[in-house]
Amino acid sequence: TSPLDGGQKDPNEALYWQAPSNWGANCKLFKYKLYITDTLPFSATPTVTLDDAITSYYFAGTPGQTYYWKVRANNYSDGPDSSVWSFVVHPRSWFQSTGGSMYGRTDISSIISSSLAAADQRLIKDDAVVGDAGLAFTDTGSIGLGTSTDAKVSTSQQNATGTGYDGNPADYGYFKVKMATFDKTPWDGASQPLYDGGTNNYQIYTHTGDVTMNWSPAAGERVIYLIDGNVTVSGNITVPTSSPSFLMVAANGSITFNTDVTRIDGWWVGKTLSFPCVDTSPLDGSCDNTDVQFVGQGSFIGYDSISFKRDQDLVNMTQPSEKFIYRPDLMINAPEPLYVSK
Repeated sequence: TSPLDGGQKDPNEALYWQAPSNWGANCKLFKYKLYITDTLPFSATPTVTLDDAITSYYFAGTPGQTYYWKVRANNYSDGPDSSVWSFVVHPRSWFQSTGGSMYGRTDISSIISSSLAAADQRLIKDDAVVGDAGLAFTDTGSIGLGTSTDAKVSTSQQNATGTGYDGNPADYGYFKVKMATFDKTPWDGASQPLYDGGTNNYQIYTHTGDVTMNWSPAAGERVIYLIDGNVTVSGNITVPTSSPSFLMVAANGSITFNTDVTRIDGWWVGKTLSFPCVDTSPLDGSCDNTDVQFVGQGSFIGYDSISFKRDQDLVNMTQPSEKFIYRPDLMINAPEPLYVSK
């Protein structure tokens, strides 16, 4: 049978069972009676009756709820019941932003938890300061928010499809050309470089090769990293708001945020952005469902793809696994190399 007894079941996963090895001699009209309940004992009336060719049944259930089920074979008369099995409906992980806009070249899919208050079931929540949310838009795909009738793109419901951009992508190559005439500091990529912002109070660091980062700019520093390689973020990184500060990392490869990272600020641009899940017990290629929430404050852009894998298990019912917050101060404090014409 599937799912395993006492295990978890995804809302999109069906229940499966094995057919009996022998229905009996000269028997016809084979049926299965399937019983599902969240409170024992079972009702005398089956949840559904199915033909013998069918050995599975789609049942979504309520996330976080425990269910019990059994199957009874019938060939004109009832056979013995199967064992009684149980499962918990696993609430799917999802992502959300507060303020700002969200773009997907194909689809945007975030299965918003129906356990939240109706006003919180938003892909993009209103910003408490600005008072409104941004725009969700896609090029060739659609926006999917799950089955909850209260789930919406935003309070204003502003969204658009078929609105792709075919110009020069604002990726590593774009910013490298854009900043070609500005002074840069070669960096060995080993540890946090010594900041010297000069008269204009900004510094651009360049490095070829892979980098691991876990440090924050100090208050008043405005830092840009151009990395011709992959970036691994191994610790929290914050951008102060006490004085004009800024951080941007543009990578000509992937940017991976390790599973124990809980907050990252700044502008992060890579070919791919990856938010992997914990997979240690056992190491089997499947999420352990023990992740913590990631909070990103700023802008996060993966030009080829963004992979959201964090899974908080039952906590998914009350908060997104990946949460993003718009930071207008970063736009205001961006140094000159970012706002001059290419």
